[in-house]
Amino acid sequence: MARRRLLPSLHSLVRVTDAASPATEILPVIDDAFTVRVLDLAIRIGETMLVAGAPASEVASTIVRVAGTYGLDPVHVDVTYNSITVAHHRSGADKPVTLMRVVRGSAPDHARLQRLQALVTDIRAGVALDEAAARFRTIRRTPFGYHQPVVITSQALLAVGVAVMFGGNWLVIALSFVAAGAAALTQSFLARARVPFFFSQIAGAFVLTLVAATVPPLLQLTGWDAAEAIRPTVIVASGIVLMLAGSIVGIVVAYRLHVPSVAITTAAILPLVPGAAVFRGLLGIVEAEGSAATLLTGFSTLASAATIGIALAVGASLGIYLGQPLRASLGSVIRSRARLRV
Repeated sequence: MARRRLLPSLHSLVRVTDAASPATEILPVIDDAFTVRVLDLAIRIGETMLVAGAPASEVASTIVRVAGTYGLDPVHVDVTYNSITVAHHRSGADKPVTLMRVVRGSAPDHARLQRLQALVTDIRAGVALDEAAARFRTIRRTPFGYHQPVVITSQALLAVGVAVMFGGNWLVIALSFVAAGAAALTQSFLARARVPFFFSQIAGAFVLTLVAATVPPLLQLTGWDAAEAIRPTVIVASGIVLMLAGSIVGIVVAYRLHVPSVAITTAAILPLVPGAAVFRGLLGIVEAEGSAATLLTGFSTLASAATIGIALAVGASLGIYLGQPLRASLGSVIRSRARLRV
């Protein structure tokens, strides 16, 4: 009897039985029309995420997950700063189905990102394609939650905080607010004109530098004591922190809270950015005035800032690569538990 039970067990280790292999009748029938509908939904979700401020790696992985949920696998995704291309080649088809969307501008909106991530989670849980497309259209048409003057004022207040950190007087703080507000206003106008985010960053930096370079010398002509103590480098430093382009714990926490990972990563890494060290080093070099000790201290501070910056960049990138597979595994476990409860 033991021998009769042992032989089938050994046979099952070598070959897959007919009962264990899935029947071909349960595989979904995917034609070109269905493929186009799925890819169109996936690429539109990715485009909206990219516009709202999601990193390119997260956009690409979301498109692949959405397409794979509806049976399209493999899917090739190519994301640049102003376009997304998605392609799927069905087995037996003569040509691949390829779609491309151009990303016209960038308007960071973490609330919209949060709703999109919740939609992707529901899609992977089994939401039908028509319902998913309808929910996406609703999310995309939802307006931004804050008026533009509120956003510009908030960005200018961020620069004020940096100026206070550097010990600027009241006049430096006021100039930092004006310069940052002018840069943010410039970026807002260019975003409405559908100018790519990269070029709007250049324009904002130009406005900021122009204010920092021209206004302090003009104020110093008035003879104010406060104007004599102005350091334009503090204004530039506050603007650079403002212009920082907004990547393991942040990935997982964002998934559990259904919030954009870029929001958590940016909030966590911003206090660690060695901006203060960079500008203290630059100030030390500029104000050395022939002092070798001060010059060496400035270069040493810059070297330490560079080391910290490289470490932060490596840590953020490593967190993305390690966190995304962990998040996918965590999602699979949660869905399996949900099925068992049902």
